[in-house]
Amino acid sequence: MSNQGNSISELALQTAAISRRVEHLESLAQERAITEAREDERDKALYARLDRMEGQIKDTREEIKDMRGIGAKGLWVFMSAILVGFATFIIKGGLSP
Repeated sequence: MSNQGNSISELALQTAAISRRVEHLESLAQERAITEAREDERDKALYARLDRMEGQIKDTREEIKDMRGIGAKGLWVFMSAILVGFATFIIKGGLSP
């Protein structure tokens, strides 16, 4: 009877130990699930920010292209004004002695 009593108490101890291990594993799994959910939400916010930044960069590039076009037109107007002024100067006899 003492062997059976020892084996029953050993089984009870083993069962309690297994129960504690299972509870610990369940808590670890729950913590991991929470961590993954937190990381997923962080990643969603990060990707949204990156999308907004890419849109802003694209808009900025288009604005720079527009400025280049305006700048080129302004340069043409400036150079034309200089040529017209020089031609007017020559026609009025500005280079004559």
